[in-house]
Amino acid sequence: MKKHEFAPILFAFAAACGPLETGVAVGEAGLVLPPGTRIVNSRAALVGALRDASFHGTIYVPPDAFISLTGERNLPLREGVTLLSQREGTTEGAWLFTNDLEALNPNSEGEPEKYSLFDVQGNNVRVEGLRLQGPSMSHDSTLLGVRGIEIDTSRFRNLVVINNELYGWPGAAISVTGAVDQDRPEEVPMGTVHMSRAEAGQVLITANHIHHNVRDSSGYGVVVGHGAYATVEGNVFDFNRHAVACDGRPFTGYIAHLNYVLEGGYCEGGGTWGYYNQHFDVHGRGAGGYGGYAGEYFDISYNTVRGEQMYDGVMTRPALMLRGSPSVGAYFNSNVLCHDDSGEAVRLDDGSLFASAFSNVFIGTNRYNLDPSNELLTGDFDGDGKDDVLLGNGTARFVSRAGQTSWRLIGGSPYRRSEIAVGRFDSNGKDDVFVRASDGGWYFSSAASGPLTRLGSSGVAMSELRFGDFDGDGLTDIFRADGTKWWVSWSGRSTWSALNTSVGRVADLRFGDFDGDGTTDVFSLSGGQWSYARGGKGSWQRLNSLLSSDLSSLVFADFDGDGKSDIAQRDSSNGWRYSQRGQTAWRVLRTASGQTQFADPRLVVFGDFDGDGTADALRFDTASRRFVRWSSRVGDAFAAWSRHDMR
Repeated sequence: MKKHEFAPILFAFAAACGPLETGVAVGEAGLVLPPGTRIVNSRAALVGALRDASFHGTIYVPPDAFISLTGERNLPLREGVTLLSQREGTTEGAWLFTNDLEALNPNSEGEPEKYSLFDVQGNNVRVEGLRLQGPSMSHDSTLLGVRGIEIDTSRFRNLVVINNELYGWPGAAISVTGAVDQDRPEEVPMGTVHMSRAEAGQVLITANHIHHNVRDSSGYGVVVGHGAYATVEGNVFDFNRHAVACDGRPFTGYIAHLNYVLEGGYCEGGGTWGYYNQHFDVHGRGAGGYGGYAGEYFDISYNTVRGEQMYDGVMTRPALMLRGSPSVGAYFNSNVLCHDDSGEAVRLDDGSLFASAFSNVFIGTNRYNLDPSNELLTGDFDGDGKDDVLLGNGTARFVSRAGQTSWRLIGGSPYRRSEIAVGRFDSNGKDDVFVRASDGGWYFSSAASGPLTRLGSSGVAMSELRFGDFDGDGLTDIFRADGTKWWVSWSGRSTWSALNTSVGRVADLRFGDFDGDGTTDVFSLSGGQWSYARGGKGSWQRLNSLLSSDLSSLVFADFDGDGKSDIAQRDSSNGWRYSQRGQTAWRVLRTASGQTQFADPRLVVFGDFDGDGTADALRFDTASRRFVRWSSRVGDAFAAWSRHDMR
């Protein structure tokens, strides 16, 4: 496999996920806490630990904690402190929140004092696994600009904010600032401390869900300014005024890789002249924030961006708006976008809406007019007995645990659904991801999150491969058919072995376990009836009469929980019918229930999302942008399932 096919960029997330020191084990996920950890589950204990100037270790907040910090301001995150909870599986992590929007201590110009809930006051600080809720999700521009986490990089470095949910912050979820107040590089006094682009990894914001930070004229997911840099990598952004913004001051910039930006957003201003704000933003230092210098260096690459709302009849919400010329460069490359072209995706704006040109702007090869949000796969990637939903969005792999949680980054990958399969290629009890590289190499990622491990190779195209356990050993085998024989590679590691003699090609075959013996059977319409070859071996055996000759309309899953595959199809009334084990006459599976958008079972993904042993169906609801679920044990209607917007 060529290097550029899978991990072409700095992937700091992996380095940030190292294990904690050996100590006390807590929680279902088996988290091991370092010796000396302070376990806190109340406001008094948490605030006391944070304000203890002598403490420099881990502060652990159990994931079921619900703590109001209203009235607290600028809680210190001191040297060497890790503020930690568990945000794994379907657990969301400890919930810390403030409702404090009171304006205190106006400055000399009469402006109210802004504050951050957490203020970094030392080096080597880590915030992980928490649910941090700010005081408002309104876009009212008069709200106090409260920030969730703030760091002054002219004083402190080495901050990691990883695997948190941050929302409801009128100012910014995360503010990264410094000491540079000038508009042009030559105006910055000698000796002023500022960061360089090589130091961007010293502020790492990765694998977070950052949403509903929307205050008009503020409302940033991440804002970088005053000579600071940050690496913003593998986060999910939704309903932010800007996902990532920069004030454009000298020696300032950001690196944004592998982020998944969903389509949510408010139309700022409303009425006739309302507008949607860009996802990635860079201010110019000219009048009103337009023109002149615009920071130093920006690398916005390998992101997937959805929101492309139209407004004023002719304008499109851009992925990036650059409002001046960076002193080194702005690079927009290898992104996957819903936008039609670079003209829609990137706007250069000097204050007249359409600047003719800025210096040092480089728009590389991106993929436009592409929406991979429906390209979903299912598998139990954490071994909890519930299927998860996997999205390969063209730049990274994200997973929603049991289809209920927000998207969470599990790996960088350019592969999409047609290039990915799910199976089990090791013995850890979790499903894996299989990919075929362009050079024919076969690789799998253990639990969909491990590094790619080579299995074998073949010149057979991915579209001609199928996957199943044909020998019942618990590992996935790889199947192909050449029109005269069926072939199998055992566990994907052996050379091709003849499995059967048959004229059937993979387009004419389907797969399931119709007899419940733990091996994959092959299904076809052979002999004018529904037939199957047990374990892919031997002759065709009759399964049923030809209940339907339209193979493309059939779906295969275990709808009654007996451990055997059933066959379903849309019926004439827009409901679903099914044949148990493929052997009975058609029976009602689901009535239409008035939900015509869910009438075709081929347009959903099936999996056991609640762990009850039966197949559920999952699909996006077009109105809510959330997953809705149908279960044979619950009823006919699809009902709300995911906790967050998913596209």
